[in-house]
Amino acid sequence: MRATQPPKRAGFDKRGEAPCDPHGADSELKIHLWRLTRREVRELKKHLSETGALHSAEMLLRHSIAFGHGRLLVRRYLLVCALGLARTELYEPYFLKASIHLPPGELARTHREIARLASRLQRISVDGVEAARHGGAD
Repeated sequence: MRATQPPKRAGFDKRGEAPCDPHGADSELKIHLWRLTRREVRELKKHLSETGALHSAEMLLRHSIAFGHGRLLVRRYLLVCALGLARTELYEPYFLKASIHLPPGELARTHREIARLASRLQRISVDGVEAARHGGAD
C-alpha cells in the first residue's frame, strides 16, 4: 500500500516539512495562513492514520488554532507532543487558553486517549519505515 502525501500549505517551508515561524519581524501573526480546506483536512487525517507523520499532525494542529477550535486543539496539541514535536512553545499559549475551558478531569482523560493513539501511530510509522527498508533491499 502506497502512503498518501500530505498537501503542501502556506506556513510551511518549500519542502513542506519544517514549520515556518508565523511571527514575521515585519508582519503580524499570520494564523490565517494555517487554515486548510475540508479536503486538505481529510487528506491530512488519512495521511496521519496511514503513516503516523508528525508533519501531518502539526498541520492539523495549526488548522485548529486558526479556526479557534477548543477540545480538538487540545487533542491535536497533545498528539504532536506525544509524537515528539521538539518545539512546542509556539503552540503552548493556544493550548493553555483552550485547556482552561475543559470540564474537570477531561484533560487527564484526553491525555490518556492521546497517549494510546500516539503509541499506535508510532508503531505504524516504524512499521512503514521497516517495510520500506525491506522492500528496497530486494
